[in-house]
Formats: sequence, structure tokens, C-alpha cells
Amino acid sequence: MPKLVLGYIGPNASGKTTATEITKEECLGAESFRFSTPLRECQHCINELVPITGTPREQREAYAVVLKKVYGEDIIERGLVISPNPLHRFQRRMKKFVFPLVERRENLQRLSTDIRQIFGEDTFARRMVRDVMASTALVVIVEGIRRRGDMLALQQMKNFFTAFIDTTLERCYEWSVPRKENVGDDVMTFTEFKRAGRREAEREIASLIHEADVVIRNNGTKEELVRSVRSLVREKCEEYGV
Repeated sequence: MPKLVLGYIGPNASGKTTATEITKEECLGAESFRFSTPLRECQHCINELVPITGTPREQREAYAVVLKKVYGEDIIERGLVISPNPLHRFQRRMKKFVFPLVERRENLQRLSTDIRQIFGEDTFARRMVRDVMASTALVVIVEGIRRRGDMLALQQMKNFFTAFIDTTLERCYEWSVPRKENVGDDVMTFTEFKRAGRREAEREIASLIHEADVVIRNNGTKEELVRSVRSLVREKCEEYGV
């Protein structure tokens, strides 16, 4: 188990990935995990394994294979606690998507909401805790915490420390467009960017600034962010004996 787990929180394109890169430079051998990675993995597996022209039963069986692969063998059982037919519910939700699934922000947000509503709000946190606990790195970074429930699950580890990367919405938009993380990001207007930030999957992020252990203001230059993150990482590594 890692000696130190750093969680970076913040709106889309606020500087979390930059903070992760700085941390890895400061702590050689550190490993990072993003909350969005299993979601992208799930989307990719659906495209690869679910027969679009198959029978409804064949599709449900394929969805079960994907969900178990990404989120654990017990995911269907956890869904049964919420409703009698979780796979049927998931199949109906998926009919609203256009196939093959494209990595657009809206698709990922909708898929995130559907999985959590059908199989449990703690689905992503369970996967993240499992990945962190399995890591052999001394320092692990968790990037992209979006909900208080996810934070609480990770806080069960006594060596977990959170930093909220805070900046203006305008700067987030300015940084989001050129990085093209998802299809369509480079042509998204500021109005569309704001609307995306109000969707269910993103709605809790802003409130987590009050839950984080420390807040890093990213309103200056990149050099200022580098200094702030390095100072924090060095302090925590010394505190946790890394």
C-alpha cells in the first residue's frame, strides 16, 4: 500500500493534470490514476464487445462482461440492491446513445450518471480504491475526484490528502480548448463549456473546495503553480516519511 495518496480535485481543465505531472517529477516512481480512465475503458469495451445487431439477450450478456471487467465481478449484485433488473435498465439507457460511442464529454457524463444510478453511487470509488490499494508505488496520485462520496471513500485511507486546484471558469475554458481531450472540445463555445460544467456528473465539484485539505489557487503563471505544488508535495512526503 502506498505511503502517501494525493487527491487532486477541481473543475475541468483547472490544472489537475499539470499538478499530477509536477508531482511525478518531484516523486520519481509515483503512479497516477484518473477517475475518468475506467469510464473511457468502459466505453471502449462497449464498442468492442457489445453486438449492436445482436439479440437483446446477447447485448445484455455483453454489457455484463464489460461492466464486470471494468468495475468488478460483484457489480451486477450491487445493482440488484437498487432494482430487480439492473442489466435491463442499463440496456434501455444505452439505447439513447449513438453507436459506436465517441469520446465526447457529453457521452462520458451521461454514461457516468447511468452507471452510478443503476449500479450504485460508489461504483467509481470502489474501482479507484482497488487500484490505489494494489499499487506498489510509494506515492499515488488520484486525479479528478468529482463527488463528496468518492472523497469519503478514499478518506478511509489514513494516508490520503486532498488539494483543490482552483481557478476561474474563463481560464478553464481557455486551457480546455487546445488540449482536445475529447472529441469536439476544440470547437466548444464558452456557453457550451459552462453548460457541460452544470451537468449532473460535474455538479458537485465546486462544493468540494470546502472539503479539501488545502486549496491551490491557479490564477497566475505555470511557474507559480509549479512552486505551489512542489512545496505541497515536499511537505507531505516529509510528513508521511516518503
